[in-house]
Amino acid sequence: VPTCFHGEDLATAEAICQAEGARLCTAEELYNKCAKGSGCGHDSDLIWSSFSVTVDPIPPVASAHYLACGSSRKTCAGTIEMADNDEYHEVRCCSDSLIQGWNKRNGCDVWSASEVPICFHKENFVGAKSVCAVHGARLCSTEELLSDCSRGTGCNHDKDMIWSSTPV
Repeated sequence: VPTCFHGEDLATAEAICQAEGARLCTAEELYNKCAKGSGCGHDSDLIWSSFSVTVDPIPPVASAHYLACGSSRKTCAGTIEMADNDEYHEVRCCSDSLIQGWNKRNGCDVWSASEVPICFHKENFVGAKSVCAVHGARLCSTEELLSDCSRGTGCNHDKDMIWSSTPV
C-alpha cells in the first residue's frame, strides 16, 4: 500500500486492501509475524485481520472485575483489588486446552501466556478479554492468578496487577 493508514475501521481497512488487489492478513498470518516489518510502524499496533468470530448473544457484563498480583513472589503478592471495567491494567491469558508455546505450571489445570504474541499493557476489561479471545483463550480467574498459574510468562507482569475474569 503506497500510503500509511492509521486508526481506520474494519470496512475501510478491507476497502484499502481490496483497492490494492490484496486482502487483510489472517489472524494466523499475523500471529506468525508474516507482516512484520512491512512498514508504517504497525509491528506493535493492534491491526485488523480477516478473522471473524460468530458469538452467541453476550450476557450482561459486570461493571467491575477483580485484579490480582502477577506473582506470589513479588511485593504485590496475594493482593486482590476491584477495578471498574474502564480502568487500564495488564493482560495475561489462560486456556483450558493446550496452545502451542504457552506454559502449564505444575499444580495448574491451564496453559497461560502474557506475550500473545506481544505484551499488552493498559487495556480496559473488554480489550483484555478480546486479546485473549482472539487466541482461543480467556482471562485467567483470580484463583488461577493467585495460584501462580501465569507467573513467569513474560512482559514483566509478575509485579503488576492483572485483569481477571472474576466479576466483583
